[in-house]
Amino acid sequence: MEAAQILLSEVPESIHILTKEGESRVQKNEGLCPGIDCCAACALQIDDPVVCPICKRVEYCSQKHLKSDLESHSLVCPVLCLINKLEAHEVKQVDLLRFYKLIRQSTKAKTFIPMDGWPLDRLTASSEGEEGLKVESTAHPKKKQKVLKKSTSEGSPLSSTITLPRLLSLARCSSFLTYPLTLCYFLTAVPNLAARLQRKWQANQRATVAVIGASSDAELFWPKAWRLLDGFLEGPLQLVFIGPEVDVDKATASFDDSDGRLSESIHLSFFCEEASSSSPSSSTSKLQTALKNVDCLLAFNPGFTCPDYDWSSGMEAIQRACCQSESKTPPPPPPLFVSTNTTMESLLDSEWLGERGWIAAGAAHANPMAPLRLLQSGTLANDIYRKNAYVSCYVHRDSLPKNRAEGKGGKGARKQEGDTKKDGDRKKAGKRVRK
Repeated sequence: MEAAQILLSEVPESIHILTKEGESRVQKNEGLCPGIDCCAACALQIDDPVVCPICKRVEYCSQKHLKSDLESHSLVCPVLCLINKLEAHEVKQVDLLRFYKLIRQSTKAKTFIPMDGWPLDRLTASSEGEEGLKVESTAHPKKKQKVLKKSTSEGSPLSSTITLPRLLSLARCSSFLTYPLTLCYFLTAVPNLAARLQRKWQANQRATVAVIGASSDAELFWPKAWRLLDGFLEGPLQLVFIGPEVDVDKATASFDDSDGRLSESIHLSFFCEEASSSSPSSSTSKLQTALKNVDCLLAFNPGFTCPDYDWSSGMEAIQRACCQSESKTPPPPPPLFVSTNTTMESLLDSEWLGERGWIAAGAAHANPMAPLRLLQSGTLANDIYRKNAYVSCYVHRDSLPKNRAEGKGGKGARKQEGDTKKDGDRKKAGKRVRK
């Protein structure tokens, strides 16, 4: 059951360790990716690297550095071996549809509780003819294996007849189902959000959730998956997907209703543009209308501080659109829910948002609906992560009572921002994590 144990365990962060020489090389050339295009220990680039003989995913400049890195690499070597299997496993549409139907049945029967995690007992039961679970040992030579942190899904027992193909399929498919199920988690775990939507429904209005920074490869890989929300709604919901990587034609072609109706309760609309666009196009006008009085904003792995994106003007435009009003007193911005891959990214996002008036309602915590699939970092080969692993909720200073806004968003907040800016090491570390 080693594969199952790995997939159900928490991901230890920041495993990768560089030598002082390696740190110096990376500081001089931030484009280096230790263990991927240079030595995992010293960041030296060579033409014929030594590769870990077990996982074959981490490279070194010499056998000496391979052995010296054994203590940290042995923690993730079995995980990287499983990642090899996950990448080689073909995801079939029939598998995605099967898991979707099983979860949908559970949501309709009110037996699926997102905060309890994936209903693994139902999802991993084997079908007739499937091969039994056989996972070869991936123990690193001459190094006793340490177990990853304890399972986060102890409340969801695995079927005794679990098969490796079924487990790999579930892990891959969970990467696509995590997006709607994370919103299901918010709807059930955040009373203020549920109450906000209830007020709309009691007034016979459609509630609206805007997914910002969406893309066709992630949130909209399979738009029909958002029907999983049906079991958690007591009224109509409009889902607005915004982002320069939204393929509107592909998204709308995935279901028959040209009006964007996904089910009796759910309507979808798509906007392939940056929210900061100042062009007076009809699409921009429709986007502003769609965002008027939106009930919550949702951002999956937005990378607010990533140098590849410029979120500043976009967030300002989104905030303005959400607060449109004909009255002299516009409504306050809606709550913002953010998912990140790591706790470091959560800290950096919190600082960035705090500078723009968004206050964290609490510390980032593990997302029970994070996908089971594990991924290797693209910059530090010994680091692994899950998408949407951590979630946070933010409220804007303008939405708080005056005394609370001053207490959390005034001098105290500015001092805290000043303190965090002094912490250069954390900024540098976060930058490498995001890549």
